[in-house]
Amino acid sequence: MAYENVLILNGYAGSLTVAASSLDLNIVASIEDHAYGLDTQSLNFPSLTYVPSLPWPDPGVDLQDTLVIAHPPCAAFSAQNNSANKGTESTHFECTARVLGYSALHGAAAVLIESVTGAYLGAKDWYDSWSSYNNYDIYRVLQNAVTYGVPQWRPRYWTILIKKGLLKLPYLILHHIRKYTTLGEALGDGIDEPVNPYTVRYWERQLEGLRAGGLTEEQIKRMLEEETGHLARILARLHDLSIHQAKARFHISSFDSHVFSILNPQGFSHTVMCVSNWVYKGRPVTVPELNIIAGFPADYKFAKIRDQKCYLSKGVAPPVAAWLLNEVRLNLLGEKDLGHQPNERVYILKSGEVADLRIKHDEVGVDLFD
Repeated sequence: MAYENVLILNGYAGSLTVAASSLDLNIVASIEDHAYGLDTQSLNFPSLTYVPSLPWPDPGVDLQDTLVIAHPPCAAFSAQNNSANKGTESTHFECTARVLGYSALHGAAAVLIESVTGAYLGAKDWYDSWSSYNNYDIYRVLQNAVTYGVPQWRPRYWTILIKKGLLKLPYLILHHIRKYTTLGEALGDGIDEPVNPYTVRYWERQLEGLRAGGLTEEQIKRMLEEETGHLARILARLHDLSIHQAKARFHISSFDSHVFSILNPQGFSHTVMCVSNWVYKGRPVTVPELNIIAGFPADYKFAKIRDQKCYLSKGVAPPVAAWLLNEVRLNLLGEKDLGHQPNERVYILKSGEVADLRIKHDEVGVDLFD
C-alpha cells in the first residue's frame, strides 16, 4: 500500500488541507460537524469533496490505506475553559470520540488527532482504553510549531493511532530537525496589503487613546520603532505607571488578551488567538502577515475577513501537520531507520510512549516576545 490517501475530519478553515496538499497526497474528503470554516476552506480548495455536517456518510472507500487527520474541538482541555464542561465526559469531547469511532468503523490505517497540551494527560486513560479495545497502537507527540519554521510559539499535542500489525518495525521512528524562523526572517520589511479593516479600526481607536493620554506623534512613532512587547507594559515602564494606571490613562483594553503587542522582528509571536492584536513595523499586521505567522501561505483567502484571526487561532500549524503525516506514512511504508542527519533528533517510540519535542523559552537563543 502507498498510503497516499488522507481523510480530513474537522479541518475547519483548511490548515490540515494545506498540510496534506503540500505533500501532494490524495485528499479523499474534508468532513465537518457543523460546516465550521468550510466557506474559507472551499474558497482555497474548490475541487475537494466536502461533507458540511452530521451525520457523516460512508466515505465510499475502504480506509485501510488511508491516514485520517483530525482537529476536533480542544475546549474539553483548554486552559481557557473555566466551566464544569471539561474532560472526556464533556460534550466538547464528543467530537473526538466521533472521529475515532468513524475512523475505526471504516478501518483507517492511522488516525492523527491534534489538541491542546492539556489533552495529553487529560485524555490519556480514555485513549489507552480506546486503543486497546479497537486494536490500535497508540503514540503521543508533544511539540511546538516554533521548531518547524513557524514564527509563532504554539505548543500542542498529537495522539497517533496506528492499526496493530501495520508498522514494519516494532516501534515508531520520528526524525525532527529544529528550524527557527524569526518574524523578521518570515516577514522581512512587511507586506502592506491587504489589511484587515477590523484590526485597523481597532488600532486607530488605540492611537486616539495614546494621543488622549498625552503622547505626541513623535513619541508614538519612536515607541513603535524602538520598543517591543505588550503595549500597556511598555507605557507603564516609560511613564513610571502601574499597568492599571497605564491602561486607564491611555485608554487601553482592560482585558490583557485584547491589548496590542509590538512584535519583535528578532523573535516570535505569542500563540495566535482570536483576540490577538499585533503591530509590526509601526502598524497592525496585515492579512498575509498573519497568515505567515500562523504557518499558512501568504495569499490564503478568507470568505469573511473578519474570521481570519478566529480561524487561524483554532487551526493547526500546517508545517507541523505535514511533518507528522509524512513521518507516519514513511513508517507505514517501512522507509524509516535509526540513521540521522547532523542536528537531527530521533525519537523511537513503542506503543504507549511519548515523544516530547517541546522547547523552553531560554533554549531558543533570541528574545522571544518582549
